[in-house]
Amino acid sequence: MARDGREFERLIEKLERLVASSDVEIIRNAKLIDKRTGGEREIDILLKAKVAGSHDINIIIECRNRNANPDVKWIDEIATKRNAVGAHKAVAISSIPLTKKALKAAEAENIAVRTVSALNISDVSQWFQAKVITVVQPRSKVRGVSFEVCGCQPIDDVQQKAIEKNLKKILDNKTKAYLFDRSTKTSHTLATIWANSVKIPPNVVKKLEGEPKGTSERVVFTINLKKTPFEIVDMKGFNVCKILFRVEVTIEIKEYSPTEILKYAENQDSLSEIIRFKVEVDGRDIDIDFVKNSKGLNVAMSNAKNVKMTYKIAQSS
Repeated sequence: MARDGREFERLIEKLERLVASSDVEIIRNAKLIDKRTGGEREIDILLKAKVAGSHDINIIIECRNRNANPDVKWIDEIATKRNAVGAHKAVAISSIPLTKKALKAAEAENIAVRTVSALNISDVSQWFQAKVITVVQPRSKVRGVSFEVCGCQPIDDVQQKAIEKNLKKILDNKTKAYLFDRSTKTSHTLATIWANSVKIPPNVVKKLEGEPKGTSERVVFTINLKKTPFEIVDMKGFNVCKILFRVEVTIEIKEYSPTEILKYAENQDSLSEIIRFKVEVDGRDIDIDFVKNSKGLNVAMSNAKNVKMTYKIAQSS
C-alpha cells in the first residue's frame, strides 16, 4: 500500500466521506487558530458538525503513513494540537499499527485510533463475488453533418454553397468557433456542441455489447436549436436551427482487477471495507470504489466528471 503522505490523506478523506453523515463538513488541510499563539495550525482533515443546529463540533484527524510504527511522541503531538486549537475530539489514523505504548497513551488522552490495512479478495468474498469489473466505453466518430437554416430570407444557390462551405470549415476545424449563441453570447465549435449536447443511447451500447468486437452502429443525432438558433460566424443573418450528426458508434470493453483492497478500522471494529479499481478512460485515471459499511454497499467514483462510460461487475463462477 505504497503512497505518499498527501495521497494517504486523500484516501482518508474519501473514507471519511463514505462513513460520515451527510451533515458533516469534511475539510482536508484545514487551518485552525492556535488559541495560545494566535497563529494558524494545519489540520490533516477536519470534521465539522453542528449540535442542536447551532453549536459547532470540531474533530481533528491526523494521518501518518510511514514504515515505522507510530510512537508515543506522535500521540503527544496530536493531543497538544487538539488542546491548542480547542477541538472537541482527535483521531489518529495510521497505515500500520501503533506501538503498545502509543495505544496506551492514546487511550489516556482520549484519542481515537484508526488503521488502514490491506486485505485479500477472499477477505471480502461475502459481499463482493467478483474478481474483475468490465468497463464499457462508447466511441463515436462523426461521419457527416447536415443542417437546417431558419430566420432569414430564401436562400439562393450561391448562399447555399457559402453556408455549406462554412459548415465544412466547422467540421474540419474543431478548434475554431464558427457558431455563435446570441442568448448566452458565447461561440461554439462543432466539437463542443457535440460533446455537450449528445449522449450515446444506452440501447445502442447494449446492442453493441452483444455483437462481435469491432462492430459499429450508424446513428443520426438531431439537435434542435429553434428556440435559440445559432448564428453562423462571418455570415450574419443566417441562423442554424437544427444540426444533424451522422455518427458511427463503437464500444471499447476492458476488464480490470482490483488495484487494492482495504480495511478501515477503529480498534478491532471495522468501519468500512473498500475494493478499489483504477481504470483508464480517455487517458484519465478514474477510481471506482466499492465500499461496504454500516450504510450498506456503496459505489464512489473520483475524477469521473463528464466521462462517458459504464461498468459491470463480472460475477465469479
